[in-house]
Amino acid sequence: MKLYHFIKAKHGIQDIKKKHIKITQIDELNDPFEFSVCYLSDSINQNVLEKAIETVFKNKKGIICFSRNWKNPVQWAHYADNYRGLCLGFDIVNDKDLSEVQYVENRISLDNHLSKNLDDPKLMELMINNFKTKFKHWQYEEEFRLFSPLTNKHCGHYFLIFSDNIKLKEVFIGLRSRIAPKKIKKALGDMASEVEIFETRISNNSFEIEKNPGSGL
Repeated sequence: MKLYHFIKAKHGIQDIKKKHIKITQIDELNDPFEFSVCYLSDSINQNVLEKAIETVFKNKKGIICFSRNWKNPVQWAHYADNYRGLCLGFDIVNDKDLSEVQYVENRISLDNHLSKNLDDPKLMELMINNFKTKFKHWQYEEEFRLFSPLTNKHCGHYFLIFSDNIKLKEVFIGLRSRIAPKKIKKALGDMASEVEIFETRISNNSFEIEKNPGSGL
């Protein structure tokens, strides 16, 4: 599956050079409702859910966020430094750890379903759904989430190394970026022959970002 990751230029260049991508830890996510889509009416059940989330995720797993769409101007503005950054296109084949985010109008009650037993399969199912559900106003992101163990730490952050399961295939340069394609090609090193580089512009007839004709390397 081809998916896209928006990023500031400085961090994108470093990720390309080091052939890795940053894993976001749970407390770094930008939505305060992350993992709180489901609501509980009493503190006992709330404590059960929080303990379950901590057991599964805290200091064990993180998330890498992708989109199915690199052309969305809002994402360029929000996540690629107001069009000065990059969008990295990946081929991802490790589908078992990849989830498409579902968007909902209302929060979900667990009062009639939640068990106090952390080994209850139903609890695990509900918790996993909680991890991949967001308020519908986020749906412009068309998000997919790759869940990854926190094992490779560098300079205080965790990273996932590029591999056969996550291959960098495209680099899109923001339309306000000062980065030359040659700089991207140099950063790619021995990956240069396998990765296409594109400059971008606004579309002439739609509210989309598009490839600048003739810019591909």
